[in-house]
Amino acid sequence: MSMSETWHKDDYSISTDRARLNIELIHNFLSNTAYWATGRSREVVATSIENSLPFGIYKGAEQVDSRAS
Repeated sequence: MSMSETWHKDDYSISTDRARLNIELIHNFLSNTAYWATGRSREVVATSIENSLPFGIYKGAEQVDSRAS
C-alpha cells in the first residue's frame, strides 16, 4: 500500500504522489540537462522513482519545469 502526502501554499503544492509525476519531463531534464545524469535512460529514471520517496512540485495541476522562466 502506498501513501502520499500533499502540502499547499498559494498556487503551488508539493506532493509525494508518484502517479502525479511527469516521468517524461523528469527524464528529459535528467538525461539532457543535469550533468550528473546525462544520458540516463527513461527506464532507469522510472525505476529510481519507484524505489524512492519522490517529491513533485506543482503549480495548479501542472508539474513545475525547472527550465521554465
